[in-house]
Amino acid sequence: MRMSLGSLLAWTVGPAVLVGLVGAYPTWRFAGQGGLASQAAAGFIVMLAMGASAAAVARKAAGGAAKAAMAFLLAASVRVGICVASGLAAAILLPLPTAALLIWLGAFYVVSLLGESAWLVKAIRRSTEGSPGGGIGAWAMLK
Repeated sequence: MRMSLGSLLAWTVGPAVLVGLVGAYPTWRFAGQGGLASQAAAGFIVMLAMGASAAAVARKAAGGAAKAAMAFLLAASVRVGICVASGLAAAILLPLPTAALLIWLGAFYVVSLLGESAWLVKAIRRSTEGSPGGGIGAWAMLK
């Protein structure tokens, strides 16, 4: 199974940028310029963690759809810890509004998780089309 990291960017970075643009004005009203810096820091943290986990998923995808799905579950759970630890470190080390940073960490994480999930589902469906089993485990029985 082959997975395109370019397509991952379309599924994750695009929606994250859109959410960030929509939320920039309310963030500025809520926390001023520091809030926008918190928003940028949160976006950087989440996108970096998401990119690393997506690279791991794409590497495991060579072993098939089941390995890609398992790698996604493991990487997503590790990514939560990385995002929270990095966000707390940023809140302690940088003079950023903590509330805005934590809100944006959550928002960007959810957007990236949904986008990466859609990316993975699309890749799995594409790889299993026309195959005799046509899916992963129990999913194949539902067809």
